[in-house]
Amino acid sequence: MPRFINVIRMYFALLKIATNPNSTASAISMADRLRDLGLLDAEERKLMSDAASAEVIKQRKMMGRIDLLKLNTLPEASLGRIYSSHMLSLGLDPEFYKNIPIVDNVTLGMMRLRQTHDLWHVMTGFDTSVPGELGLQAFMMAQTASPLAPLLIGGRLLTTVIKDPKEVPLILDSVARGWLLGKNSKPIFAIDWEKHWETPLLDLQIEYLAGFNPKLSSHLSLV
Repeated sequence: MPRFINVIRMYFALLKIATNPNSTASAISMADRLRDLGLLDAEERKLMSDAASAEVIKQRKMMGRIDLLKLNTLPEASLGRIYSSHMLSLGLDPEFYKNIPIVDNVTLGMMRLRQTHDLWHVMTGFDTSVPGELGLQAFMMAQTASPLAPLLIGGRLLTTVIKDPKEVPLILDSVARGWLLGKNSKPIFAIDWEKHWETPLLDLQIEYLAGFNPKLSSHLSLV
C-alpha cells in the first residue's frame, strides 16, 4: 500500500479515537498503520534490549486460550481472579484484538501486547476510564518506546481541551504517573502470566513496579 495512503488512514483512525477513546478498532488500526510505515523499529529495539523480553520474542511466545470462569474460582487476591473479575465486570473478551500473522519480531511484539493489554491494566492499576487508559499508554511508552502511545495521548488531549477542559488535569496527572511508573519499574512484557494466575497480584506489583502504592490505584478491583 502506498505510504501516503497509510498516513491518511492513520490520521483518520487518530481522529476517531480522539473523539472516542474506547474505540479499540481505531487504536488497532493506528498500530497496523505504524507497522506498515516502518515506525515500530524503536519499539522492537527497546523490547530486544531486555534479555527476558528478547527471549519471549525469539521464542514467538504467546498465551493460550483464557478461561475467565475458571480463573474466577481462584483465590480472591490472586492475579487470575482479579483479572477475570476485571474482564467479566466490564464484559470484555480476552480475544478482542485483531489477529495478524506473526512473521517477525515486530508482529510478535504487537500481538503479545494486544493479548496482554488488560493484564497490564490490572498489573499497573490503571482503570479503563479516559485518564486510566492514557495513564496506561504512558506506562507502555516508557516500557516499550511505543509510538502509538503519544499519538493516543496527544489526540485525546486535543479534543479534551475543547470539549471538557476540566478533565485535562486528570489526564495529565495520570499520564505523568504512568510515565514515571513505567520508566522506573522492571519490564513486564515478558512476565509469564499463566504461571502466576494463583500468585497474589500485590506480590507481583511489589516485585515489578517501582514504589507501587495500591492507594494510588484507580482500578476498582484493587480497592
